[in-house]
Parts: sequence; structure tokens; C-alpha cells
Amino acid sequence: MTNIIPFVGSSAALRSEETPRADLTPEHPRTTRGVTADESCRVFGGNAPAGYASTPSGLYMASGDDDPVWICSPLRVTSIFRNHDGTGWGRLVSVQNPEGQWHEVPFLESELGRSAPPVIAKLNNLGLRIAPDKTAKQLVIAAIQAWEPDKRQISVEHLGWADQDCSAFVLPNGQVIGDQDILPMPAILSHTRSAAHAAGSTDDWVSQIGKKCRGNPLMTLAVSVALSGPLIEFLGLEMGTGVHFRGVSSCGKTTGV
Repeated sequence: MTNIIPFVGSSAALRSEETPRADLTPEHPRTTRGVTADESCRVFGGNAPAGYASTPSGLYMASGDDDPVWICSPLRVTSIFRNHDGTGWGRLVSVQNPEGQWHEVPFLESELGRSAPPVIAKLNNLGLRIAPDKTAKQLVIAAIQAWEPDKRQISVEHLGWADQDCSAFVLPNGQVIGDQDILPMPAILSHTRSAAHAAGSTDDWVSQIGKKCRGNPLMTLAVSVALSGPLIEFLGLEMGTGVHFRGVSSCGKTTGV
């Protein structure tokens, strides 16, 4: 296989005295002796760009008949995304940390093309390990830019309904209900993940709320209004509506709220 990324150096550069061919650890060898790039790609699901081999032990540079050389711990590009306007193109990158957990981080194409250090810093923060050779960081960026995953996603920068068709709903914790090709961007989740979280159980809901609504039209109305937010888009309203409870003391107004 011929390396198609000549501007970032060759496998010989990664095998300099600065980066010996000895193993980093038994689990993360620098080379996969006897394993071709194509075979390595098949082991880890394929789709690695030409000149690279993706394996369970990490991303390797594969050049000619030489053994692939370790560049970084496991990394892959999960999807390519854009916004509804057809702009804001980027790539969703997945990295595996030393404890085996996978984390995802989206990068705009403009970020990848500007400067390597901020991109590498984000990847390192998620647990990515990179070979100490000075060309390894450039090879990681080049691999991300050249990766062509099959999955495509639409990025959104707001909570609630993701589009006018109401095909997906984005919750404050980042969960998407409906169309899974929607990608909430981190900026909208940074302040809401810690503030909004699931609590209680279905049994709690039935005993503490549901039973109090039985035979009580005011409580039924109050709960229904509280859950009506997602219906505003369906009704074509620009803003929600409210209900004002008025009555004598101790008739259930505060309980309904």
C-alpha cells in the first residue's frame, strides 16, 4: 500500500531513534508485525483512510511493505455532519481512553484546517495517547481529515425540536428522541447537562402525581399544561400559553402548580 500523505513524513521518520520500535505496553505495540494494512482494517471494522490501518490497539501508519507503525491509541471518525442550511461541515471523532471507554467530540472542518494543537488538546483531554514523534500529531489530523465514514448527521444548536418536521427532539441531557441522525452540538449542552437529569421512577410518578389527578380536573389540567411544551411547534404557535388558577384558599391552587 502506498502512503498518500507525503507532506507529513514517512514511516521511516516514525521509526527514528526518538520513537523506537519497542512496545509501549504489551497491550499497545508500536508495530503489528506480519499484519497488512488491509487485514488490520478488517479487524477493526474498516473505513480507515488509505495509508493507515485501524486496529483494536490503535491507529497505525502503513507504508509499502514495511510493518505498520503505531501513531495513537484507538481513534475513528464516526460520522460527517452539517447543519440544516448545508453549512458548518465537520466530523464526529471517537477516541478510546486508557480505561477502554469511548468518547465522542465533534470538530468543524475549519478547526481541523486551522491549527493542530487545539485539536490534539481536545483529543488528549478525552484520553487519546499519541506517539511522541513530532510527525505523529500531524498524521492524526491528516487521518481525521481523510476518513470517509458512511454515517451522515445533521447538527443542531438548540434544544427541543430539531427541525420543522418535528422528526427529532433534543433533551437537555443530549439525548435525542426520534431521528438518530441528529447531532446536538456541545455548546448547547454545556450548561444544561448538569442542570437537567432524570430522577425518580414510573412508580413514583403514579403514586405522587398520577393518583392525585384521578377525579381531579384541576390537577389533570395543571399536569397537562406542564407537559404541553413540545406541542407548541405542532400547533404553529410562536409561544406557549398559560393557565391562571383563581379561587378561595386551600382549594388546590398551589398543589397544582
